[in-house]
Amino acid sequence: MDEPQRRKLRTLPIFPLLEPSDNKADGCNTLRVWECVPEGKVVKGVTNMTILPSIHDFLYLDGALVDLTILPYLEPGSRPLSELDVLTLALDHFPEQPEHLQNGFVKYMYQNHNRLPPSIFQYLQQVPFIIVADGTMQSPGNVVDPKSELAGLFTHSDHYLPCISQQVALVGDISALRLFRSDLAVDIVQERIQFISLNNSSTNGITGIARNLLSLLYRSGLDCTQLDIPLEAKWLPTAGGILGPQECRDRGSSTPELFDEVLPLVDRNITISSSLRTSLGWDEPIPLCILTKQLELLLQRPNPYKKLKVLIKEFARRLLTDEHIHNLCIITSDLPWVPTSSGRLAKTSHAIFSSTSDLPGFHQVSPTLAEPTRKFLLRMGCTDR
Repeated sequence: MDEPQRRKLRTLPIFPLLEPSDNKADGCNTLRVWECVPEGKVVKGVTNMTILPSIHDFLYLDGALVDLTILPYLEPGSRPLSELDVLTLALDHFPEQPEHLQNGFVKYMYQNHNRLPPSIFQYLQQVPFIIVADGTMQSPGNVVDPKSELAGLFTHSDHYLPCISQQVALVGDISALRLFRSDLAVDIVQERIQFISLNNSSTNGITGIARNLLSLLYRSGLDCTQLDIPLEAKWLPTAGGILGPQECRDRGSSTPELFDEVLPLVDRNITISSSLRTSLGWDEPIPLCILTKQLELLLQRPNPYKKLKVLIKEFARRLLTDEHIHNLCIITSDLPWVPTSSGRLAKTSHAIFSSTSDLPGFHQVSPTLAEPTRKFLLRMGCTDR
């Protein structure tokens, strides 16, 4: 068939054409009309499709009423569209589809998800058509499932959450297809840490978000050594407010006696994983400046005997310069601070390592401290006898 004949064929009003409904009240049902095929229109052939995308200058020839072998005579090179072709065509033009057609296609895909290939859902996941809280359109793969635990990390005005009130059915079907984000990942954690840090002075639920993040980090088993957490970021909830990792510690530490007078503890009921502790630098030795301040504050407490034993052992393990020793001597000067065998504290000048049975006024250093801390205590001014 030559070109004039093809054009003449298209002018005949004998073709069963399917048109997507532009009326929301009609649902997603296609409308059938018998018409000609105007020049400039692209003709596609379909069979047994209950929903079709609305695309400018596209016409659909109904294969249920006409043999689609006629297609090449109307549109050279054209072939019948399969179900997958129709869905792909719809997703190619999805953002501009009317809301009722978007809903219809998503519902169609959900109802037939057992027999459709994964690739079509991966495509849908990448198409920006979900309205989020800030009014922009985002792809499902960039939006958090409002039914997931992740949703507890975001506020209702956050662009990560869908605007449910405007798309109830759509959000429900996308959630059922598991195309939204629902698993904790490094990029979300990094973004939430930054968000909490920038808004930590706010009272609008930021502490709750921080608690939810730490709780989810532990339950998810995420390898936190992958995180790049700025030391200055304040995102850890404590009784002293939201603080940075250098300003607090967790309750799971094996030796809180080394810092608990100086550093606030992370809120109760929050467990820190070993990988997060590593990422925060909490598996490193407590800085000497913190130990020194701990000693100073403990000496102001009424009964610091047990904590001082732990702290003194830690000082003894450190490589202390003469300047460090000098500073510690100033802090302990004329104060009882050395744990003795009697269960009391003694001043430096009254603490000795040998028996004190014949030395009134002197006190023997606690036997559990004698060997591991001898060198340190001697440098601090204690004597053998």
